[in-house]
Amino acid sequence: MDRNLSLPSNPQNLADLKSALIFAKTIGAPSMFTLPGMINSGQSRSEAMNISAEALKPMVAAGQEAGVAVLVEPHVHSLLESPDVTQEFLHAVQGLKLVLDPSHYTALGYRQEEIEVLASEAGHVHLRQAKQGYLQTKMEAGTINFPGFFGALRDAGYNGWLSIEFEDQGYINELAEDVIAETVKMRDCFRNWSSFDG
Repeated sequence: MDRNLSLPSNPQNLADLKSALIFAKTIGAPSMFTLPGMINSGQSRSEAMNISAEALKPMVAAGQEAGVAVLVEPHVHSLLESPDVTQEFLHAVQGLKLVLDPSHYTALGYRQEEIEVLASEAGHVHLRQAKQGYLQTKMEAGTINFPGFFGALRDAGYNGWLSIEFEDQGYINELAEDVIAETVKMRDCFRNWSSFDG
């Protein structure tokens, strides 16, 4: 929590990121990501966003210099909890891209077409099924239309990695799933979509 990007500037954040960029470059990773920060005591969302944006600008520049994209992942309970706010934040930090995980927006009640406008901003993608109030659920119980989401990514020109991210932790209804079975279902969903010859 003390390394939260929306807290007053901590020069150690940039120093540590530069060290991580050396590692990422060495192993050939095209990107690395951080969380955007939280809304802290006494802050408004806009204040938290302004502080985080200023912290991220030199981080993004360091990533560009190293040839490794620096990304942020919007998430539940962060300062980026809606597609509109996320787009506003990206406009404030030139060159910043997203780890796009539709489950966070879906759990908060956003419709898929509201989320898919962010496809052109994706630098990496996380996949798991979700529904309103549930950050993770079984494939057949969730509301994300993954063939539609895959198509939106393709139409936006995204050709990066897709990471399946089912978890087993006590955070917003994430405990009850068989992560191996759900991972296989997601893999098969993508394979079926990508193999269609229409």
